[in-house]
Amino acid sequence: MIMKKLLLGLVLISGMIASSCHKKGTTSKQKLQNLKDSSKLSNVRVTLTGIPYVEADTMVSRFRKNRTSSDPITAIWLSKDWVDAVADLLEEEPIADGFRIYFAKRQDGKNTVVIVSTMDDGPDNSESGADHLDYFSHSMQFSSAIAKLPFIEDYTGDPGATLFTSPPTTCATGCFPGAINNNIKCDEAFNAVQNLKKDPLINTNSEWFPIDLISSLRDELDYAADTLNKPVDGIRIYFAKNIESATNQKHKNRHSFIVVTTQKVRNVPRVDYYTCYNPNNPGHKFASDTSKFTTTDNGEQCLNNCNGATLPAN
Repeated sequence: MIMKKLLLGLVLISGMIASSCHKKGTTSKQKLQNLKDSSKLSNVRVTLTGIPYVEADTMVSRFRKNRTSSDPITAIWLSKDWVDAVADLLEEEPIADGFRIYFAKRQDGKNTVVIVSTMDDGPDNSESGADHLDYFSHSMQFSSAIAKLPFIEDYTGDPGATLFTSPPTTCATGCFPGAINNNIKCDEAFNAVQNLKKDPLINTNSEWFPIDLISSLRDELDYAADTLNKPVDGIRIYFAKNIESATNQKHKNRHSFIVVTTQKVRNVPRVDYYTCYNPNNPGHKFASDTSKFTTTDNGEQCLNNCNGATLPAN
């Protein structure tokens, strides 16, 4: 089961809209400050992978100065513990409405990502119908624990990263309730990953996904592990470039992210899988037709809409 892309885009904002956004932003910031004042959130600012705010800002800024992909293939792997922690966190924080993934670069120039939490900053005319403002304040317990969880960057092709080598032969038909509109086709996901090799100049800044997506990922992995004793172990995020026939026409020819659930197979960890083990998810039955919807690829993209995206700060 694949879940894919997130691409967000810059928009010109008229003076009237800018004024409105400022008012909405003030309201959202006040909600955040109220939570800090009640000691439910820390003043320490970190990303959802535990990277301090200043470092994250530098990583995104580094990418904006050089958008060329450092490697023809790139994927990021995050553990099941990370999915559990982030899904639980966002559900518990009353202001959260989702998460944003930024294209970024390490100090050595290698591809990476920055993942941040977001809150609803008021309605707009974007795909999701709302602005999604980044925020970085979480409980001290989360901030210290999340940084210790695995974050694996892959530029050579982990044995379990199947979209680097072959298209899926069997796919579920859309696994994630509440985020079903984010699904794309399996064959499109494979082609998009391959497409990055052809055009390494990344034309997208970031992509936003709803809170329901990370919750559905957690529910899928938890059901597989706890009820079926499946050796699921996390998720993989691929760098990709959408093909011309992308399911969402706004996203065609845009660079993006593809998210896939993973499990251990015959002592090989982190192997992509395309089944929905969770019967409470709508796509839990296998389908041999790879044109079926089974991946999440339709996050809200910046440069289509960047309202709420705050990195880099300058």
